[in-house]
Amino acid sequence: MGNGNPVSLEPERFIPSVHAVQPYLDKEKSLMEFPDSKAMLEPDFDDAIWEPAFKADRDSLFGRQAKQVISRGHFVLPETDSTTVFTYFSRNIGKAQSVYINGVRIAAALNADSVIRLSRSLIRPGKNSFVIVAMPFLKVFPWDEVNKDPGMIQLYTPAGKWQRKLFNGYAQVLVQSTGQQGRIILRASAAGLPVAQLEIEAN
Repeated sequence: MGNGNPVSLEPERFIPSVHAVQPYLDKEKSLMEFPDSKAMLEPDFDDAIWEPAFKADRDSLFGRQAKQVISRGHFVLPETDSTTVFTYFSRNIGKAQSVYINGVRIAAALNADSVIRLSRSLIRPGKNSFVIVAMPFLKVFPWDEVNKDPGMIQLYTPAGKWQRKLFNGYAQVLVQSTGQQGRIILRASAAGLPVAQLEIEAN
């Protein structure tokens, strides 16, 4: 441009898709009150009579003993591409925390925030069951706030392979200016066809 010499163009950029899905905990109950806790991990377990999660003061609800508590909830996934990668960024709502998705344990005895890759065979578009079993955090001082956020699930879809389509047999050409004034000369040639040239004034 400007002197008619070819100019190297900035490479095209391809941006991956990154979304976050928030799991919600709806109900909670002390495991000491149930002889069979395995049923409570299943997606179709009826928890309608349980206490709402985190609504009552946990110290008064569970006492000062570090009992195991089960918290049930869900998350909703959109339809995704086959290349989408699912990662759970966990946050602890209790000690020695185990996490279950759709009845399958994905982590056990967590005492710190963790990063967990999720298998595509484990989750599905739409509603998914989400359960945490842990010893609940109890307040040291009345003004303390215990963590109520179980973390988030990241949906990462890599950028697609570069491609460009023809329009009714015509090729599409993109021209990028360097920002300088001058003349842009575009020449096209092909076997058996006359050479075509287009000149554009860049201001």
